[in-house]
Amino acid sequence: MEHTIQLPFGYEDKKGVIHRDVIFSQRLTAGDFMLLDTDPQATNPTQYGDLVRRKMITRFGDLRLPVDLSVLLSLNSIDREELQIGADEFIRTSRGKAVSEFMPDNRVKLYFGFEIDGTRYPVVEIGRMTTGRDEVEADRLSSRGITRECFLLGQMITRITTADSEATVEGPIKLELFNQLDAEDLNLLRIGARLAEATFRFRGRTVSGERDGEGGIGNDARDGHERGGDPEPSAATAG
Repeated sequence: MEHTIQLPFGYEDKKGVIHRDVIFSQRLTAGDFMLLDTDPQATNPTQYGDLVRRKMITRFGDLRLPVDLSVLLSLNSIDREELQIGADEFIRTSRGKAVSEFMPDNRVKLYFGFEIDGTRYPVVEIGRMTTGRDEVEADRLSSRGITRECFLLGQMITRITTADSEATVEGPIKLELFNQLDAEDLNLLRIGARLAEATFRFRGRTVSGERDGEGGIGNDARDGHERGGDPEPSAATAG
């Protein structure tokens, strides 16, 4: 699916040719944002937004792709607003009939889900809190940005399931599986993680623990500052 717009003014190249037609047909993934973590141009907020939209553009008049950042920055404010509106409309319409949902037991139904060996897993269960050890590992991978965030989200996931519940993959979810995860699904996971944390806090329990036989989910507390036991999350709703 694609979305086409025509800029009111457009970009005039060195030959005097004006390029107005813009086509959006590439949905963003978490991997796209991970790549921007390492792009020096993306440290500027304005340029970051243009670099994001550039990844969605599959035609800009007769210009070579990916369209140069300088082209987008040279557009006037009206064209830039139209470009943003067009990008937002493409994101909305390109979902097709896919729907999302915040489900009971700290589960999130993603628009598209994780894809593993050709199978999609849109239902995600968030059942674990991260620990300082997880944060240290995240720091090792990336000190900032989406890469670090995706790693930590993957550590919180305890299970992913197909829509028909016929197939299940146990968590945590490896960072590389986030590369093809749709960007809107990443946003849903962010919200789901915050809802899950609020649920755990409300219940007065933790699900942090350690995995390597040193504690783990469900183990009894070893001292007065650690509490074991399985989490008992309530229904998560969008708020």
